[in-house]
Amino acid sequence: MLAILEAWGADVQRRFGAFLRDLQGIGEIVGRIATSTRGMSSGARRLLRRHIGMQIYFTGVQAVPVAGLLAFLVGFGFGQLIAANQIFFLIPIFLDRIILQNVAPLIAAIVVVARTSSAVAVELGNMTVAREVEMLEGFGIDPYRHLALPRLFGIVIGTACLTLIVAAIAMLSLFSVMQEYPQSGGIDLVLKVSPYTGSHLVAIGLAYGLVIAIVSLRQGFGLDPYFTEVPKAASRAVIKSIVLCAVASALGSVLAG
Repeated sequence: MLAILEAWGADVQRRFGAFLRDLQGIGEIVGRIATSTRGMSSGARRLLRRHIGMQIYFTGVQAVPVAGLLAFLVGFGFGQLIAANQIFFLIPIFLDRIILQNVAPLIAAIVVVARTSSAVAVELGNMTVAREVEMLEGFGIDPYRHLALPRLFGIVIGTACLTLIVAAIAMLSLFSVMQEYPQSGGIDLVLKVSPYTGSHLVAIGLAYGLVIAIVSLRQGFGLDPYFTEVPKAASRAVIKSIVLCAVASALGSVLAG
């Protein structure tokens, strides 16, 4: 029994140390990104905008087929559930509080985590292990300006855009089922959606994108310099991003009342 307690205590201490190192690494990344924007030339700004656009395209646009399919299935499933049980009076609750404010943002976040988080962690991890990041610094090029900054903005904006697209597809899918039932209220259901929902979707999409971006950058830049650590960094990026997005969703729900 004593050996088990000692092993458990050592594991807790190790995990707590890793947590503190992650916090320190995130603080360093945020600080380096904040200072990297100083003194940018017009050419650097054009290049930055181009890279941000490419990251938005990869994160938000290319993910639409997968995320849209999941959103369609969710909306269709909720519609069938409501129709089968004749609980049309619950449509505003299902649409506003469940689908739009909770399920749609999580679908977008999960798709972004699966596609973008692992890709960023692997790409930056390989560059870190191959000492390409050090080479950029040796040439006087700030790697956080050219590698981290466009990925940060691109992931944040792309996730917010994808969240709105997923919400719209899920809502249209639900309406496609409800069209066969006049007692559901039809298109008038849109008027029952709270105006707060749109701003909430944008805010939660930005929050999820920020969490995913920071975690992915931390895992990509902060891994040990061995190629065997790259897949581990990708796995950690995915798991930690999902956990932190779930925590952010729970906190958002609590704060929203």
